[in-house]
Amino acid sequence: MSQFIVNCPGCSTPLQCEEAWAGQQIQCPSCQTALVVPGAAAPPAEPAAGTRPSAKKGKGAAFAGAGKSKKKKGMSAPKGVLVVVLVALIGVGGYFGFKALMQMQSKMNAAEEKERNNSSGGGQLAGIAELNDMLDKTDPNRFSRLPAPESSAPDMDEVAGRMSGGFSGAAVVLPTNNLPVLPPAYTLDVASIKILESKANGKISRTNFVVDAARLDPGATSTALRLRQGNPQSPDVEVVLFLKLKAGENPAGKTWTVAREERSKEVASVSKLWKPNPKYAATRKDYFTGYVLKLELSAVSEGVLRGRIYLALPDPEQSVVAGVFYAEAPMVAAPAAPAAPAAPGGEPAPPANPRPGQM
Repeated sequence: MSQFIVNCPGCSTPLQCEEAWAGQQIQCPSCQTALVVPGAAAPPAEPAAGTRPSAKKGKGAAFAGAGKSKKKKGMSAPKGVLVVVLVALIGVGGYFGFKALMQMQSKMNAAEEKERNNSSGGGQLAGIAELNDMLDKTDPNRFSRLPAPESSAPDMDEVAGRMSGGFSGAAVVLPTNNLPVLPPAYTLDVASIKILESKANGKISRTNFVVDAARLDPGATSTALRLRQGNPQSPDVEVVLFLKLKAGENPAGKTWTVAREERSKEVASVSKLWKPNPKYAATRKDYFTGYVLKLELSAVSEGVLRGRIYLALPDPEQSVVAGVFYAEAPMVAAPAAPAAPAAPGGEPAPPANPRPGQM
């Protein structure tokens, strides 16, 4: 039986019809529009009850296309949700990733700044004032260790100026200290102090310390006694005692004794300086109380003092230094020569070798 094509008047879908359907009403499978199949041939017999003729879309494309169209519409929603989720994940990841990157960059910048600050000193104590300022800013106990306002602690600007300089001035020949090095015993009991006939030595913050240079520098509010090991401009270890001497007072012949429980009126403070890392500048710690001290000074010659010391600090490392040292002391005059014995009759004895005209 021959077939022909009829376009749906509702959606223009081509419908494949048979001649037997001519004159009969059919329904478009795409848009459900009812139409009468044209044709001159007599209408064929009625179809069986309960059945209804159906038109085929050209070469089955109508039904296949409809199914495919529905399938595409069904898949569009999940794809859209997936795109939204991916965009949201990318946005959240970018935010937290950028935040973490900024924190990492800040830490790296802080580490570089710290390294520059540490390395700027070049391992030398070029400016004690800058070092003190840095230590004061980073020391959480700086307020608890500062002296009371009414105390006569040394002026820190003056101290920094004196400590930053080397052992300058006229050259002074110190006696050679050939005493043996005998390690001192640590004690904070002033009654148990023993000063051995040993070259001054000990340990400062677990660093071995042998005094190889010493100097007494007068100041406006105190006199600094410095015991050093290493380069005078950048010592490896140093102990500084700030003695309260009057202007022009000669320290020769004086003795200082400080017990642990007292606040000395003759010693303003004691400082220790050491290098935890040899590449960087020294670390400084000040003590105003809690230490024990025994110090004896005697004149040897003009500008030279002989000292005997025992100093123990109340630190966890049990820092201690004790023994004999020789120090430069610009304010010390030469010891007075003993007076000549008086001759019988109360007149001075004549010179041992009188010059002509003196007899």
